[in-house]
Amino acid sequence: MMFLPENKDPNRNSSNPNFKHLQDVISRLIEVVHDENQALETDRGRSLGPFIEKKGQLLLELLRAQKHIQPELIRSEVRTDILRLRHEMSINKQKLSIHFAAAKDIADALLDVLRHNESDGTYSGWSQTGRLKQ
Repeated sequence: MMFLPENKDPNRNSSNPNFKHLQDVISRLIEVVHDENQALETDRGRSLGPFIEKKGQLLLELLRAQKHIQPELIRSEVRTDILRLRHEMSINKQKLSIHFAAAKDIADALLDVLRHNESDGTYSGWSQTGRLKQ
């Protein structure tokens, strides 16, 4: 078996197009997730659709890019980028959870109003005037 010096290993060489592509995909994914986090924090009326679509595309591209590189090299060579991505994704998960919880609270409140308005009050503790029956 022939061993190549570390700088001659085509998978380890940072000039390897597959490796450069993987780094590029991770960098773009970090940027998109960071931008979404900023939008969730500052721009409440902004649609999240474009972020969701771009993240989906980049995650698919990431899966495809990593297939061409040995897993142990991915862990060692792009560890810093992966840690940055993990950090941004953790923040993203937290911010999206808050966003979705607020949306659920609003939807629940609207459902309560609709249920109350559709009811004739027969089986509830509320009268038609909106006051609690005694």
